[in-house]
Amino acid sequence: MKKILNLVLACLLLSVFACSEETIEVKKPDQEIATDARNTNSDKKSSNDARLPPGECRYAYPDNCTLYVSCRLAAAGLRQWGFDASTYQAKLSMINTQSGYIPNYGDVAIFDTGSNWGHMAFVEWRDPNTGQVHISETNWNGQDFNWRTIGTGVSYPGLMGYYHP
Repeated sequence: MKKILNLVLACLLLSVFACSEETIEVKKPDQEIATDARNTNSDKKSSNDARLPPGECRYAYPDNCTLYVSCRLAAAGLRQWGFDASTYQAKLSMINTQSGYIPNYGDVAIFDTGSNWGHMAFVEWRDPNTGQVHISETNWNGQDFNWRTIGTGVSYPGLMGYYHP
């Protein structure tokens, strides 16, 4: 009888917790402009495009920029790299764009941090008017999640280049 009561109680608890939902609010920068993914026509804007916000990735990997970016690529339906990219040297080897490359949504910015790990961030969008690149990232300067605006050129401090999936 005790086993049956425990089983009933376990089923009841499971059904209560299985039906509960948690809402996660993702905040974007106020100045964000929605542009179509990989669109070369900068005049075309869409408020409901194919891009996915950082959502679950920011909560799943708050202390690992590499896993965060990998999650963002997967969430966006973009190709990931096929090797361990945890070291700075591995991140450097990912750069597959030439000097002067203009990044787009879904590209990965690679940074030199002076450490053995380096840093990477997901390119969310590029402002066609200013050329500034807006990235999302985790584990930058002790922050779990961060939005940041960088210049497009490799002259931006620490920016080494981009991985284009």
